[in-house]
Amino acid sequence: MKRILTLLFVLIFGTAALSPLAAQGYIEKYLQDEKPIYTSGYRSYLDIKGTFDEFDTSSNASLHLITSHGYLHREWLYAGGGTGMIWGIGGKGYNELAVPVFGELRALFGRNRLVRPYFGFRFGVVFEVMAQSRYRNGKIENSGYLEPIIGVEFGRYHASISYVNQNILAQTPDGVTISLGFRFGR
Repeated sequence: MKRILTLLFVLIFGTAALSPLAAQGYIEKYLQDEKPIYTSGYRSYLDIKGTFDEFDTSSNASLHLITSHGYLHREWLYAGGGTGMIWGIGGKGYNELAVPVFGELRALFGRNRLVRPYFGFRFGVVFEVMAQSRYRNGKIENSGYLEPIIGVEFGRYHASISYVNQNILAQTPDGVTISLGFRFGR
């Protein structure tokens, strides 16, 4: 009996002590997850892309593995740089391996939401590492790299569509790119 009375006393006293805090909304704020999904700080992306040449019907294609590292400022502006590998596969008897080095700007819309659209822009240089082409005679070159991006982030995942303009070879596919990726960091 003494234990039951002690328990009732603690419950009544505890409720009376917490009621002013509940009236001011502190308990609701404590119970809700106030941590924002997106915050400022270091952020990196890993993308896997496929590019298809829209002008050539000889099945030119390339596979991209791209990583970008930078800083997200005020939860909406990302600035960074990155690199990766581009494997080009041509229908006219060439294979290519190239390495892009680029800077990236990305504007994210919809603050603190799980689904956020974004617009991005990558610009830089592409270095040709290996070319097996009957058109090239083993000449190694580099060229510009330009890629406007429109996409959507779903939490840590993202999907995008972009147009890659890289003119190392006439046979290198400049074209529409579909990308799937993962975000590390904040």
